[in-house]
Amino acid sequence: MRNYAIGVGKTAERVGEGRPLGQVADDEIGEALEALWGSTAVNTWNARRAAVLSWLAWCAERGFDGPEVPAWAKRLTPPDSETPAPRRWRSTDRLIARREVHLREKCFYRMLYETWRGRRRSCR
Repeated sequence: MRNYAIGVGKTAERVGEGRPLGQVADDEIGEALEALWGSTAVNTWNARRAAVLSWLAWCAERGFDGPEVPAWAKRLTPPDSETPAPRRWRSTDRLIARREVHLREKCFYRMLYETWRGRRRSCR
């Protein structure tokens, strides 16, 4: 909710809060996103862009004329983490990835593992 409020609020401020949405051009939305979050981390860019995209889609569904996020303001792919996954995670992931294991059991295994991992951290 916070990302949504920040993304939509600051973008609206940047393009002019008092302007009718129908008078805002697509490129103005893209330029506002770029100016506000163009140099931030990939995940921040993606979160703010998604919030504005969602808000504009909501407006369009309700019949309001307005801009769209331009195609050049693309979602960025987050870089791969260089931290190797611990052996225990890989074995749990392999178990969960098996097709013959039902969804209920997969959820159960994941919950058990996450609970064990959380308790182990809190005991240190």
